[in-house]
Amino acid sequence: MASQQSFSLRWNDYSSHIARAFESLRYEEDLVDVTLYCEGRRIRAHKMVLSACSSYFKDIFKENPSQHPIIIFKNVKYSDLVSLVEFMYQGEVVVLQESLPSFLHTAELLSVRGLADTCDSIEQHLHSTISDQPTSSLAQQILQTQSRNMNNATITTEPVYFTLPSNSTIVPQIKIESQPPASQQLINKILLKSSNDITAALGNTI
Repeated sequence: MASQQSFSLRWNDYSSHIARAFESLRYEEDLVDVTLYCEGRRIRAHKMVLSACSSYFKDIFKENPSQHPIIIFKNVKYSDLVSLVEFMYQGEVVVLQESLPSFLHTAELLSVRGLADTCDSIEQHLHSTISDQPTSSLAQQILQTQSRNMNNATITTEPVYFTLPSNSTIVPQIKIESQPPASQQLINKILLKSSNDITAALGNTI
């Protein structure tokens, strides 16, 4: 029996097509399945892309199998998070020099591939570049201030999870018990005291 011949079929621009397709999906917000909240603003994205580019997000999604998690970041700049998402979708991003320290620090916290391992070398190169320019003393002061602030600040990237109304999976929900306002509580105490006093007075007259 003659062996069958096999053929190797190759899509030459497959990688670039996939990258463009995901970027188009993000731009149109089609099939998004995760929402990031930062400084009161939201970023919608795809868990597959974030997981492929960040071990931090991958661990979150594996441990919390919600269909559409909403992650709220504290003490993280919205501009940094937007730039990181753009980097994960496109493989490149343009960042202002004054924003670079906080951007790299956030990338390191989120373990973004392609940035987390090179943060130190990029910062060293930036420092040396600024030091070699005598006319950029103001820029150097800004960079040093930014770096000092980032080192002293405690950035909390521990997320808080919520779920969309259509999903009621294992994501913890916050139980809120409604209580009357302080003014109403004070009025209730006064009414209760008055009632007790009247009852006591009636008891003495009987």
